[in-house]
Amino acid sequence: MVFVSGHGMLDNNLDFYFGTHDVDFNDPGLRGLKYEDMETLLDGIPARKKLLMIDACHSGKSIRPG
Repeated sequence: MVFVSGHGMLDNNLDFYFGTHDVDFNDPGLRGLKYEDMETLLDGIPARKKLLMIDACHSGKSIRPG
């Protein structure tokens, strides 16, 4: 289980970024942590079940139907 809490923001493409300590709020892609990168980190963990909880603004926007 991974839980993160902090600032969340969307870029111009509506991609979610978790705000790192040095994030540029005008361009979160520069130093923010992209949601897809967080998923990739979890994919590398060999556990059968994983849970990622995000307490941040706009975090609900990171779920896209597909």
